Amino acid sequence: MPLARQSFAAYLSQNRLAAPPEIRRGIDYQMRDDYGAPAAKVSALAGLYYYASRAWENDEYQIFSPPEGNYYFARQLLAHLPPAALHPAHLVYQIEARKKGFAVLVLDTNREACLEIETKAIVFAAPKYTLPYVFPADAPLFRTVEYAPWAVVNLLFPKDSLPDTAFWQNETLHPAPSAYLGFVDSASQHQSPQKRVLTAYFNFEPRQRPQLLKWAENPQTLVEEALREVAHYFDVSASELTRHTQAAFVNIMGHAMPIAAPGYLCQDQNQARTHPRLVYAGVDNGCLPLLLEALDSGLEAVKQLRSSGLG
Repeated sequence: MPLARQSFAAYLSQNRLAAPPEIRRGIDYQMRDDYGAPAAKVSALAGLYYYASRAWENDEYQIFSPPEGNYYFARQLLAHLPPAALHPAHLVYQIEARKKGFAVLVLDTNREACLEIETKAIVFAAPKYTLPYVFPADAPLFRTVEYAPWAVVNLLFPKDSLPDTAFWQNETLHPAPSAYLGFVDSASQHQSPQKRVLTAYFNFEPRQRPQLLKWAENPQTLVEEALREVAHYFDVSASELTRHTQAAFVNIMGHAMPIAAPGYLCQDQNQARTHPRLVYAGVDNGCLPLLLEALDSGLEAVKQLRSSGLG
């Protein structure tokens, strides 16, 4: 069976790579951390890429990880755009095909006004789960894409209120199924004279998405779980950690990333799109949920438009 169509867990078993429970939990953690689902839910191609893309035997292997994450790269891209080409605070809510191109209906959230923009071609890089509302004709192309729900809880503490023993990424491998994966310690990259931020992160199954809607209204139980997990890591009581907590900021993402499930990768839906002048880009078009895949998909989309004489 092709690697893209079987699960990573099945591949490991078929190739006699079964490991002790502790190792399997570690593999599941790594798959969830990068792909949003455990080894049984992601393809063998995705799982093998995770390990093959890392230079395990090279002592000089280096990773560039800016403190602000992907925002650093977004800022570099924005620096090359003329200001007139960027329209922040504008939401596209409908695309209509016309004889000479498209009419794009946009909401200007600052002015609370709607406007219509005419264009000859479109690179649609937005999440594809919006297509039923924005461009329904192509919504069926992406109906099988599953998205992983995530939540992050940013906990704010005084600088010297916690032991100085954490790393940048601090994983927790639970023996029982748990949405909690670990936390990131800002002090590993940025030394603030007064504050320390710990970012706890949770990965959920798609079927748990309704629960996230409840937490969006009242995130208290999610914050309490984050505090319990972080307290356990530092070997302090949850009540003591809570006393030191100055604030908690919760970010809930119901569709944080596409899951690289069996049968998903390498399925470029541009081959079946209904309009030659509307091309799809983004990691939820048969790609891994990685920045390099997002950038490459954008470049490929532009190539398709140019090859059609539309770029």
